[in-house]
Amino acid sequence: MLKRFIIAAKDRAHSSASFHCKFFVSVIVMSVLSPGLGLARELDLSIPEDALLASHRIACGTQKPGHYEYGAWRGKVFGRVAWEVDRYLFDVVGVNTRRCPTVIDPERGTGYRLVSREFMLFLEPGTENILDVWQNPYTGSEVNVLPVKNDPVNFPPVLPHKRDGSPYVFPGEVIGEYVVRNVQAKFYFPNSLGGGFAKAIGGYEQGMEIYTHFVPKAELLTNSETVVQNLRLAWHRFSNWEPWMEMGDIPGYLIYSTYGWRVKTEEELPQILQDAMNSDAFSLYREPPPEDDTRPMMDQNNTYREFLAAPAR
Repeated sequence: MLKRFIIAAKDRAHSSASFHCKFFVSVIVMSVLSPGLGLARELDLSIPEDALLASHRIACGTQKPGHYEYGAWRGKVFGRVAWEVDRYLFDVVGVNTRRCPTVIDPERGTGYRLVSREFMLFLEPGTENILDVWQNPYTGSEVNVLPVKNDPVNFPPVLPHKRDGSPYVFPGEVIGEYVVRNVQAKFYFPNSLGGGFAKAIGGYEQGMEIYTHFVPKAELLTNSETVVQNLRLAWHRFSNWEPWMEMGDIPGYLIYSTYGWRVKTEEELPQILQDAMNSDAFSLYREPPPEDDTRPMMDQNNTYREFLAAPAR
């Protein structure tokens, strides 16, 4: 009886040791295959797939499914007309609510697409006072101010390889302990407010937006799903006059000079944005569009057209 007990005890000990060994090996394998479980590696920006993943993490903080967050910005807007000093016209504050679902292409690899919506308020210079009516210093006219409301701001997929087979190249570099990314978005298209006569009357929208991101290297360059906490942004825009300024054919343009940052919750946004999102006019912007939203990017002139058609305020 005692002998059988000793043999059984040895068998249980051997079985337990075997189980723990197999469990330990399984954890290691799962950790390698699933970066969220540990053993994360550093990304190499010279590799297209790693460079694309770094951009994914800049765009939305993490590649983790279901995650969304807010990008906020503040700054000043200047008007430039030839042969006079630039004028400081307004302050601005805005927020973009975004998510970045993963996209898998059998030929071009695994990437992402940005799905978002945003709004921006025009403020009296140096204050938190939202401008509803503005005295245009160029024309002397009093005009109604239209906040920017873009729904959606969606982009096509970004993948490790382009349609022509060339690799994705990260638009930046590692400088010390930071990754710096610089992107220029250029646009030139017919102004939809001009109907079918844009080419005849010169009614084209032209501009450039410049985004420079600064992210700690240790936070960004990892294949884990940890959320990037310390992204900072410089955003500059050069573009036509806002339609509601009613500038007609006066030559000149606007210069936006702003800084931005990323937050995970609505409560971390500036109070003026929280208050706006708690109103009926901007409540839609508390969450991004759904992942499968296929609408094209919003044209601001469509919003202005609706503004003109609405009853006078």
